[in-house]
Amino acid sequence: MTMETGEDDLVVSATGGEYVLKGSELLDQYSQVNSMKCAQGRALAGYNSRVADVDASLTRAFVILQVQLEAIDRKIDSEFAHWPGRSP
Repeated sequence: MTMETGEDDLVVSATGGEYVLKGSELLDQYSQVNSMKCAQGRALAGYNSRVADVDASLTRAFVILQVQLEAIDRKIDSEFAHWPGRSP
């Protein structure tokens, strides 16, 4: 595979500080590195998605528990509201 560039084309770094000269053959290791980076990026995106799903599930569970605790608290207050010695 060769890289054809025009006289005014900007040639950017292929990896870090290494540059590919006009018309030179691109090395397979760079395509392997790029495919590894793409695979890692997809894996990271999948991981981030799973973390977001777990976070959303935990948030929902926390809200449900909070609502249940508030309902229990109101029930206890109503049951014991008329006990002697209990101040409102």
